[in-house]
Amino acid sequence: HYLHDHFNSEIVTKTISCMQDAVDYITWTFLYRRLPKNPNYYNLQGTSNVHLSEHISEMVETVLGDLEASKCCQLSDDGDVLPLNLGMIAAYYYVQYETIELIAASLTAKTKVRGILEILSHASEFGNLPIRQGEEKALKILARKLPQKLPDSTQFHDPRTKALVLLHCHFGRQSLSTDLRTDQKRVLGESIDLIRAIVDVVSSNSWLKPALAAMELSQMIVQGLWNKDNVLLQIPHFTKEIVHRCESYQGEETIESVFDILSL
Repeated sequence: HYLHDHFNSEIVTKTISCMQDAVDYITWTFLYRRLPKNPNYYNLQGTSNVHLSEHISEMVETVLGDLEASKCCQLSDDGDVLPLNLGMIAAYYYVQYETIELIAASLTAKTKVRGILEILSHASEFGNLPIRQGEEKALKILARKLPQKLPDSTQFHDPRTKALVLLHCHFGRQSLSTDLRTDQKRVLGESIDLIRAIVDVVSSNSWLKPALAAMELSQMIVQGLWNKDNVLLQIPHFTKEIVHRCESYQGEETIESVFDILSL
């Protein structure tokens, strides 16, 4: 199920440079040992050498065809395989090939922070986030408190919706149950590399606004704040009450940044 991403990495590092290399690569894997031992699981027609080689060749053609369709690699008529920019970005940041395809297809020169946030939450990496019993209701309740409304067509049993809600909760610093907090940590951990990949795809297209929006979203994830929130809230233990006191400070100089606090 994950051959695509392994193949992509090997194509980028030039270990696989043609179809035959890909077939040889599989013969050195544990998968090759498992095929004749459990043919039914892998949909093999038989366990002879002919059946094995046909099955592997078909598997390689399918995987490389999918990678070419997602613009991660290029296949020549002679069977040579060359890495493309999207494939290199995916391999460098350990991003799944389906995610990099989605990123490239969804981004435009006018994409804003909200758009990048939605693209990020739809990454394949979040497709297997668990939806536990009763969590759909909990996510709906959390979604009602969000400053940005989710689309009316939102499906709360979808793991990608869960990722989006958890990111929103992180920016709003909302308290979560233990299970949701564990899932949120995972989403945040994977988001940084995904945003770096988004920045690289945007840079490849020479788009300024989406690049700045992606970097702003990266800061939002690190600081756990909305981009409209007061910058002083990123200081540990600062609450909205303390920020209000800073705003109404009557000293010689105004307090507007972290550096102003340091100089007090």
